[in-house]
Amino acid sequence: MNSRGLWLAATAFEGLRAGVGLLRAVLDLPARQAMGPLAYAGYFRATDLTTRGVVLYAVYGFGGLLLTGATWRMTRKRAAAVAALASVLILLLTTQAAPIAWEVKTATDPAVLDGLFDRFTAWTLARVACTFVSFGALLSLEP
Repeated sequence: MNSRGLWLAATAFEGLRAGVGLLRAVLDLPARQAMGPLAYAGYFRATDLTTRGVVLYAVYGFGGLLLTGATWRMTRKRAAAVAALASVLILLLTTQAAPIAWEVKTATDPAVLDGLFDRFTAWTLARVACTFVSFGALLSLEP
């Protein structure tokens, strides 16, 4: 694949990540306030903590890193390095968010769930910000 094709693939993928992140930040996470912690935990268990959810988020995290890293390696441009660094940060932030998510699987106390979701939301919003940085960096790149 040439550098333009790789850039297009990486930019499209990062655009999807940014879009998914925006939906998460604007729709999913605030829904907890309307649903309450127990109902939201049920939703979270039925989506994020399923095999399908785990596979999706693994592809989401590692796919972004592979594509942005390959784009940086091929182009050696600063914008591509920024995108790759943002992808690394997403994975590092996920090392903090994921254990919290797994605690939701067994928690039943609404107060405990609220605390878990508050912490998870903070880490997730940081990850979403990184997707915007990565996508923006790739958009500014001229391969």
